[in-house]
Amino acid sequence: MRLVLRSILAVCVVMGSASGAQAQAYRAQVALLGFSGPITMDTLAIPFELNAPPGKVFAALDAAFKGVSIPMTVRDSVRGIAGNASYRKMRNFANAPASKWLNCGAGMTGQNADDMRLTIALIAMVDPGKSGGTVLRMGMAASAEDAIGQSKPAIGCASSGRLEAVMVDFIRKQTGG
Repeated sequence: MRLVLRSILAVCVVMGSASGAQAQAYRAQVALLGFSGPITMDTLAIPFELNAPPGKVFAALDAAFKGVSIPMTVRDSVRGIAGNASYRKMRNFANAPASKWLNCGAGMTGQNADDMRLTIALIAMVDPGKSGGTVLRMGMAASAEDAIGQSKPAIGCASSGRLEAVMVDFIRKQTGG
């Protein structure tokens, strides 16, 4: 029962169009254990300007996700949203210790990101930019659960911004942008 409840809470992606002149074009929300409510990914996403058309940038996302060994489970080229809202990993991901990419606090044994079971949401949002370019917004959040038992509540983790920058550098090289 706990596994079913965890799956329902940890993997909820809601995508829709925003309205109003001040609203952003796309909305991506995820629900992760350790957070009090849904996380609106575009509010924490880091914007990167690229000198390549949006279609070319979106196509390069697949290779960028493969390059860091994270399966891309969300692909919506119409809304310009791609990523993975529920990637589960322990200790290492994207070819490095998890603490290089995430801050989940520290415990007696070191960085929690390196010792706990992680559920990671990594979402990319592609929007048209200036002069035919692209604004690529990358956002990552995660929750960490004690791997030894279920007695402790999950905690929220914040991104260092490093993984997003690595992926954008890869995309720039792929697209010439």
